[in-house]
Amino acid sequence: MDEGGDTDSTDFSSGGVFSWIKEGLDSIVSGFKEGLGNIFNVVKDILSYINPFSDNFFGKKIIELLSDLLKTLFIPDKESFTAITDMVSEKLSFIDSIKIAVNSINDLISNSGTSPKITINIPESKYWNGGNVTIIDMSWYKPFKAYGDLILTGFIYVFFIWRVWINLPNTINGISSVGSSISINKGGRE
Repeated sequence: MDEGGDTDSTDFSSGGVFSWIKEGLDSIVSGFKEGLGNIFNVVKDILSYINPFSDNFFGKKIIELLSDLLKTLFIPDKESFTAITDMVSEKLSFIDSIKIAVNSINDLISNSGTSPKITINIPESKYWNGGNVTIIDMSWYKPFKAYGDLILTGFIYVFFIWRVWINLPNTINGISSVGSSISINKGGRE
């Protein structure tokens, strides 16, 4: 203490130096806790990459990356796929007329009641007008279809039975009928 009445005093009360020390220690402790929490989170993340049952397992991540890569390389997106199919259908537009012709012949065979009329769509050019041209019109055959099919089936069965009758000895002897039908001429001998 000074004799002149000046007092150099330090405040050691709860709001003075001790509060400053307490705040400093609190900030050190909270920084230490935060650092330990960060270290704990890093260790936890590292363990999740090593744990095969975790969703962050590095093996699963590698497989996901490879899967995405293979999908990108080998599975086209819908826009490119539709562009390719549109281009092919534009270049091969005659396939629709072939499908119609095949369905018409199928209608003839299956006796669905419609007589086949095969037409082809011809594009316009400087030599002829475009449009549908009838190639085959089988409407004349419709009234005779039942009899025609019966006669055609009869002839097919007669020829089949005749061929079986001719090859019956070879079939009984165990010789292939194909082998007996083919003859190879070597040097003029049979």
